[in-house]
Amino acid sequence: MKKYIFSFMTWLAVGVTGSVLAQSNYGGKIKVVPHEAIHRGDSVYLKIDLSLEGLSVGTDRSLTLTPMLMAGDRNCELPSILINGATRQKLYDREHSLNKKLPVPYMVLTSKRQNDDRSVGNYDRTISYAAAVAYADWMHDARVVMLEDLCGCGGHAEQVSIEPLATRLQHVTDTIVTPVGEYTMHPVLAYIRPQVEAHKERSESHEINLHFPVGQSTLLPDFSDNAAELAGIEKQIRNIQSESGLTLDGMSVRGAASLEGSEASNARLSEGRAQALLNYLSTRTSLPYGICRVLPGGEDWEMMRKEVEENPMLSTRRYELEQIINLPASADRKEQLIRQMDNGAVYRTLNVYVFPRMRRVICDLNYSVKAYSVDEARRVYTTQPQLLSLEELYLLANSYDSSDPHFGEVFETAARLFPDNQTASLNAAASYLQQGNAQRAKLYLDKVTDTNTGEYANNLGVYYLLTGDYAQAGQWLDRAAARGCTQATQNKAELLHKQQSLKH
Repeated sequence: MKKYIFSFMTWLAVGVTGSVLAQSNYGGKIKVVPHEAIHRGDSVYLKIDLSLEGLSVGTDRSLTLTPMLMAGDRNCELPSILINGATRQKLYDREHSLNKKLPVPYMVLTSKRQNDDRSVGNYDRTISYAAAVAYADWMHDARVVMLEDLCGCGGHAEQVSIEPLATRLQHVTDTIVTPVGEYTMHPVLAYIRPQVEAHKERSESHEINLHFPVGQSTLLPDFSDNAAELAGIEKQIRNIQSESGLTLDGMSVRGAASLEGSEASNARLSEGRAQALLNYLSTRTSLPYGICRVLPGGEDWEMMRKEVEENPMLSTRRYELEQIINLPASADRKEQLIRQMDNGAVYRTLNVYVFPRMRRVICDLNYSVKAYSVDEARRVYTTQPQLLSLEELYLLANSYDSSDPHFGEVFETAARLFPDNQTASLNAAASYLQQGNAQRAKLYLDKVTDTNTGEYANNLGVYYLLTGDYAQAGQWLDRAAARGCTQATQNKAELLHKQQSLKH
């Protein structure tokens, strides 16, 4: 069972005013906004934004910004940001090309010249900076500063200054920080292990906009931009075929047509074009026999309906078009009525802005995925998290300590990949509560529709504990305990201790 984690930053968020993060301006030239300077697990994490709007650096000068942890006579530098003037950047590039040993900064920027002024570089961008270093005991009382080193021609220092960012490093601890004299609660969260996905099946749908000669279904790979479209779907198929954990089980191809011509001829034409694509892919990607099929196609009236609802080019005639689409008439009759609108003006608009996108082939790829161990899941997660089952994501998240940023990140990813899954939402809420982020947790609690489980009642009770609504917390924890949630029994005891301490 994991301990409940609560940080000093969260304590501030739930009602205690004040801040340990400073905001520097560097004489109005650089605005530095710190977002996080925190110790989690065995690392220190720093996140800041730097706005360079209005900064000017001479063409032969460079400015180095280096975040640093300082405590007494000890310090630790984080990766630097190097900002070069135009001439200095040329020198930097030349030395780099000659393989000279250069400092390894976080990012190298060069000036943006404005008008005809060749002496001053101008910057108009914002940098999002994030870095981490290994934690050491001496950093416990460290402050975070920014070292500013401005160098002139020849590399000699012209100015060195230090700007404060955070008056002290924040720490994730095993207890909730509370005012002296009050009882410190240790609430625990309830997670649900998802069911095993016995057979993991995934699918991908790709729309391929191919160009054919008018009225024909002959596929010409070099016609128009067909080569790029074909290369894209070939790559997707080969990616599945080359991945050791994937097996391509099936591929269906369906042609879609616009409204010109008769419904019967468009059905034949779209099916022929789908078959032409399937024949081409079969010879190029060694598709197994029997897994491919062509589905009936034809005029895509569903896309037509969506275009009428959303396309601003059709907004003035939306009502009339919707009436025609909904008529209990043949497709050919509907097309005829649309042709007659405004003496053909509406149809001409459709022909230019809508019909070309309706002429396409939809290729659906279905494949099965192997079951992954936790170590394999860690590798797959970095590039293709959608291949993991909800249970595999749960096990991966729990392979990290709850103070590790990856713990909450994996639960968040699981909720994003399985947006309609109750367990995914409940576990994401629990992970945010464990981090002390009650507001973010509430977003996921609100997505849970099955509110009768003990886990839901417990975690909602913890939410009310964090937000200080002890009456609501008690009611939900009682419900959770009645439904057999052991965590709720512990949390109810914590709540009683808290209420008693407040009376004294």
